[in-house]
Amino acid sequence: MIKQFSFTLALAAVVFTTQAPLASAQSIVDIASGDANFSSLVAAVVSQDLAGTLAGPGTFTVFAPTDAAFAKLPAYVGDAIAKDSELLTDILLYHVAGEELFSGDVLALASIETLQGEEIKVMANNDGAFVNSSELTALDIDADNGVVHVIDEVLLPSTVYNAVLDNLLLEIQKLREMVGHLNG
Repeated sequence: MIKQFSFTLALAAVVFTTQAPLASAQSIVDIASGDANFSSLVAAVVSQDLAGTLAGPGTFTVFAPTDAAFAKLPAYVGDAIAKDSELLTDILLYHVAGEELFSGDVLALASIETLQGEEIKVMANNDGAFVNSSELTALDIDADNGVVHVIDEVLLPSTVYNAVLDNLLLEIQKLREMVGHLNG
Protein backbone atom coordinates (compact mmCIF):
# COMPACT_ATOMS: atom_id res chain seq x y z
CA MET A 1 0.00 0.00 0.00
CA ILE A 2 2.90 2.40 0.73
CA LYS A 3 4.28 1.76 -2.78
CA GLN A 4 0.89 2.61 -4.27
CA PHE A 5 0.75 5.76 -2.13
CA SER A 6 4.27 6.76 -3.23
CA PHE A 7 3.30 6.19 -6.85
CA THR A 8 0.20 8.36 -6.36
CA LEU A 9 2.33 11.15 -4.86
CA ALA A 10 4.84 10.85 -7.70
CA LEU A 11 2.02 11.00 -10.25
CA ALA A 12 0.55 14.07 -8.55
CA ALA A 13 3.98 15.71 -8.62
CA VAL A 14 4.29 15.01 -12.35
CA VAL A 15 0.81 16.38 -13.06
CA PHE A 16 1.42 19.62 -11.14
CA THR A 17 4.96 20.04 -12.48
CA THR A 18 3.98 19.48 -16.10
CA GLN A 19 1.11 21.95 -15.81
CA ALA A 20 3.15 24.70 -14.14
CA PRO A 21 5.18 25.83 -17.19
CA LEU A 22 1.97 26.43 -19.15
CA ALA A 23 0.77 29.04 -16.65
CA SER A 24 2.34 32.47 -16.34
CA ALA A 25 4.72 32.92 -13.44
CA GLN A 26 2.84 33.50 -10.22
CA SER A 27 3.98 34.01 -6.66
CA ILE A 28 2.63 31.97 -3.79
CA VAL A 29 0.36 34.90 -2.89
CA ASP A 30 -0.92 35.13 -6.49
CA ILE A 31 -1.79 31.42 -6.46
CA ALA A 32 -3.62 31.64 -3.12
CA SER A 33 -5.38 34.89 -4.07
CA GLY A 34 -6.60 33.34 -7.30
CA ASP A 35 -8.32 30.44 -5.54
CA ALA A 36 -11.54 31.06 -3.60
CA ASN A 37 -10.69 28.12 -1.30
CA PHE A 38 -7.94 30.19 0.31
CA SER A 39 -9.78 33.45 1.11
CA SER A 40 -9.32 32.99 4.87
CA LEU A 41 -5.61 32.32 4.45
CA VAL A 42 -5.16 35.31 2.15
CA ALA A 43 -7.09 37.60 4.52
CA ALA A 44 -4.93 36.45 7.45
CA VAL A 45 -1.70 36.92 5.48
CA VAL A 46 -2.76 40.41 4.42
CA SER A 47 -3.87 41.37 7.94
CA GLN A 48 -0.44 40.43 9.32
CA ASP A 49 1.47 42.26 6.54
CA LEU A 50 3.03 39.03 5.26
CA ALA A 51 1.76 39.25 1.67
CA GLY A 52 4.78 41.21 0.48
CA THR A 53 7.15 38.66 1.95
CA LEU A 54 5.36 35.67 0.42
CA ALA A 55 4.94 37.46 -2.92
CA GLY A 56 8.53 38.62 -3.10
CA PRO A 57 11.82 37.00 -3.92
CA GLY A 58 13.01 33.98 -2.06
CA THR A 59 11.97 30.38 -2.02
CA PHE A 60 9.30 29.11 0.30
CA THR A 61 7.19 26.08 0.94
CA VAL A 62 3.69 26.91 2.15
CA PHE A 63 1.39 24.34 3.70
CA ALA A 64 -1.83 26.12 2.80
CA PRO A 65 -4.97 25.44 4.85
CA THR A 66 -8.25 25.84 3.00
CA ASP A 67 -11.22 27.88 4.18
CA ALA A 68 -12.75 24.62 5.41
CA ALA A 69 -9.65 24.07 7.56
CA PHE A 70 -10.00 27.53 9.09
CA ALA A 71 -13.69 26.85 9.76
CA LYS A 72 -12.70 23.83 11.88
CA LEU A 73 -10.61 25.93 14.28
CA PRO A 74 -11.99 25.81 17.83
CA ALA A 75 -13.42 29.05 19.22
CA TYR A 76 -10.75 29.16 21.93
CA VAL A 77 -8.10 29.68 19.25
CA GLY A 78 -10.01 32.70 17.93
CA ASP A 79 -10.35 33.99 21.49
CA ALA A 80 -6.58 33.71 22.01
CA ILE A 81 -5.87 35.50 18.72
CA ALA A 82 -8.31 38.26 19.66
CA LYS A 83 -6.30 38.87 22.83
CA ASP A 84 -2.91 38.68 21.07
CA SER A 85 -2.79 39.29 17.32
CA GLU A 86 0.87 38.16 17.19
CA LEU A 87 -0.45 34.62 17.59
CA LEU A 88 -1.91 34.87 14.10
CA THR A 89 1.54 35.73 12.77
CA ASP A 90 2.92 32.70 14.63
CA ILE A 91 0.25 30.49 13.09
CA LEU A 92 0.91 31.76 9.58
CA LEU A 93 4.70 31.47 9.82
CA TYR A 94 4.25 27.95 11.23
CA HIS A 95 2.87 27.02 7.79
CA VAL A 96 5.97 28.22 5.91
CA ALA A 97 9.41 26.70 5.39
CA GLY A 98 12.21 28.93 4.14
CA GLU A 99 13.13 26.63 1.28
CA GLU A 100 11.42 25.00 -1.67
CA LEU A 101 10.35 21.47 -0.74
CA PHE A 102 8.41 19.48 -3.30
CA SER A 103 6.46 16.43 -2.12
CA GLY A 104 9.39 14.04 -2.54
CA ASP A 105 11.55 16.34 -0.41
CA VAL A 106 8.83 16.70 2.24
CA LEU A 107 8.21 12.97 2.50
CA ALA A 108 11.92 12.24 2.81
CA LEU A 109 12.02 14.28 6.04
CA ALA A 110 10.84 13.48 9.56
CA SER A 111 10.33 17.15 10.39
CA ILE A 112 10.58 20.57 8.78
CA GLU A 113 11.68 23.78 10.48
CA THR A 114 9.22 26.60 9.90
CA LEU A 115 9.78 30.35 9.69
CA GLN A 116 7.99 30.58 13.04
CA GLY A 117 10.90 28.66 14.57
CA GLU A 118 9.20 25.42 15.53
CA GLU A 119 9.24 22.20 13.54
CA ILE A 120 6.32 20.42 11.98
CA LYS A 121 6.36 16.63 11.87
CA VAL A 122 6.02 14.71 8.60
CA MET A 123 4.46 11.28 8.37
CA ALA A 124 3.20 9.06 5.57
CA ASN A 125 1.25 5.85 6.02
CA ASN A 126 -1.58 3.92 4.39
CA ASP A 127 -3.99 6.71 5.33
CA GLY A 128 -2.04 9.43 3.49
CA ALA A 129 0.70 11.98 4.01
CA PHE A 130 0.54 14.37 6.94
CA VAL A 131 2.24 17.37 8.49
CA ASN A 132 1.45 17.14 12.18
CA SER A 133 -2.15 15.87 12.06
CA SER A 134 -3.09 17.74 8.88
CA GLU A 135 -3.39 15.71 5.70
CA LEU A 136 -1.69 16.87 2.52
CA THR A 137 -4.57 17.00 0.03
CA ALA A 138 -2.90 18.60 -3.01
CA LEU A 139 0.80 18.65 -3.72
CA ASP A 140 3.47 20.49 -5.64
CA ILE A 141 1.61 23.58 -6.80
CA ASP A 142 4.61 25.33 -8.29
CA ALA A 143 5.07 29.08 -7.84
CA ASP A 144 7.85 31.29 -9.13
CA ASN A 145 9.04 31.74 -5.53
CA GLY A 146 8.38 28.30 -4.09
CA VAL A 147 5.78 25.60 -3.81
CA VAL A 148 2.36 25.20 -2.18
CA HIS A 149 0.95 22.05 -0.62
CA VAL A 150 -2.72 22.14 0.42
CA ILE A 151 -3.63 20.83 3.88
CA ASP A 152 -6.96 20.09 5.55
CA GLU A 153 -6.29 21.55 9.03
CA VAL A 154 -4.69 24.72 10.35
CA LEU A 155 -1.39 23.93 12.04
CA LEU A 156 -1.02 25.37 15.54
CA PRO A 157 2.37 26.07 17.09
CA SER A 158 3.01 25.68 20.82
CA THR A 159 2.72 29.46 21.32
CA VAL A 160 -1.00 29.19 20.54
CA TYR A 161 -1.52 26.28 22.91
CA ASN A 162 0.38 28.15 25.63
CA ALA A 163 -1.76 31.26 25.10
CA VAL A 164 -4.95 29.18 25.25
CA LEU A 165 -3.80 27.60 28.52
CA ASP A 166 -2.87 31.02 29.94
CA ASN A 167 -6.34 32.33 29.02
CA LEU A 168 -7.96 29.30 30.62
CA LEU A 169 -5.95 29.76 33.82
CA LEU A 170 -7.01 33.42 33.95
CA GLU A 171 -10.66 32.41 33.60
CA ILE A 172 -10.26 29.82 36.37
CA GLN A 173 -8.67 32.43 38.61
CA LYS A 174 -11.55 34.84 37.95
CA LEU A 175 -14.07 32.11 38.80
CA ARG A 176 -12.23 31.30 42.03
CA GLU A 177 -12.28 34.96 43.03
CA MET A 178 -15.98 35.23 42.21
CA VAL A 179 -16.77 32.12 44.25
CA GLY A 180 -14.62 33.45 47.09
CA HIS A 181 -16.56 36.74 47.13
CA LEU A 182 -19.87 34.88 47.08
CA ASN A 183 -18.81 32.62 49.98
CA GLY A 184 -17.01 35.28 51.96
